[in-house]
Amino acid sequence: AHGLKLSAVMMQRAPYFDDSFISPRTRNQAVTDLRAEKDLSVDLTYNLRLPAIRMRASLYYANITDQTKLISFYDDLNNAFSNFAMSGIDQRHYGVEVGFNVPVLPTLAIEGAVSWGDYTYSSNPTFTQTRDNNASILAENEVVWWKGMKVESTPQFASNIGLDWQPGNNIYISLDAGYYDKMYLSMNPLYRTDAALVGRVPAAQAAAGQPTTEAMMAQERFDPAFLMNASIGK
Repeated sequence: AHGLKLSAVMMQRAPYFDDSFISPRTRNQAVTDLRAEKDLSVDLTYNLRLPAIRMRASLYYANITDQTKLISFYDDLNNAFSNFAMSGIDQRHYGVEVGFNVPVLPTLAIEGAVSWGDYTYSSNPTFTQTRDNNASILAENEVVWWKGMKVESTPQFASNIGLDWQPGNNIYISLDAGYYDKMYLSMNPLYRTDAALVGRVPAAQAAAGQPTTEAMMAQERFDPAFLMNASIGK
């Protein structure tokens, strides 16, 4: 049997309290230009169910706009604990996912899945930085140069293949291997502001040993990860 399904969603979500108020411990002040987050997502899925194989493949696209993020940290340059409030954060996600199950014997099957995606920031948000205890402004309506950077934390490529054996008497035995890549470290927005880039030039124009824009804005990528899992149960 073959099946094709198209899904789409358009929604708004109110910002979370923690990202809306700059420092609720000390004052009643909301983030500048606070908006509802907007999400447009589309998913096209193909399902195949035959005696010899079951498979599912999906294409997806998501556009997320007007996100807000608040980071609180001690700023060494200003000798103060500060609040770094960003607004107008946009993201674009798209990719493909494939999963399958192939029976080899009545009690043994090969299972696998592959997911590839590209998740990037699609805007340069603005930020306002204030002192935590007295609301004095350290920087206002400036830009964080995030456009084109990768969304952090989650692997953007993942694959898994394994064996699932169920010999009977409610016993199951499985062995699978997974490989993960395209994982990025969460970025420090302060490093990607005009103030941090003062004195830096593009690498093509830099003299030997001169600090470059690319070096300051570079995003750390983790090494690929490989996992092997085995389990038995009843």
